[in-house]
Amino acid sequence: ADVLVDAYIPVDATNGTLLHALATARRPGRIVEFGTSMGVSSIYLASALRNGEPPVVATEIEPQKVARAQKHLRDAGLADHVDVRLGDAFDTLAEFDEPISLLFLDGWKDRYLPMLRMLEDRLVDGAFVVADDTLLFAEQCAPLVDYLHDPESGYATASLPLGDGMVVGVRV
Repeated sequence: ADVLVDAYIPVDATNGTLLHALATARRPGRIVEFGTSMGVSSIYLASALRNGEPPVVATEIEPQKVARAQKHLRDAGLADHVDVRLGDAFDTLAEFDEPISLLFLDGWKDRYLPMLRMLEDRLVDGAFVVADDTLLFAEQCAPLVDYLHDPESGYATASLPLGDGMVVGVRV
């Protein structure tokens, strides 16, 4: 995390637009983001919230990135629509027990599958599971990608060649 503290690695506009569309189309439930970085993806997700919906839950382990994400969210007028949780997501989400309708995985790539498994029983039927950077970090993302594509896992999944690669699974 220390090496990447200043790394500005947001989702690109195409992936952000897809995230916004999925967040708009999702079933009732919370949006949870593993790895908000500087808040760009959080802006795409939060801008899809409807009146009265609870905020996006976004996690980030690096304090300097949390500060920058919060500034970007304030600048976008969305600070009240994102609950940014500082710390290891396996700790900050350990007690999270609300239904999840969209899980966006964009933190440490080798932790994608463990994060999904930790939160999987909270996913509503029809929930979206979206993972970024699946082509750029193919080896690290392979366990999640293989799991989502396995018919026994309970997901209908597509791997998309957008940006650095994105996988979208729908819990069926």
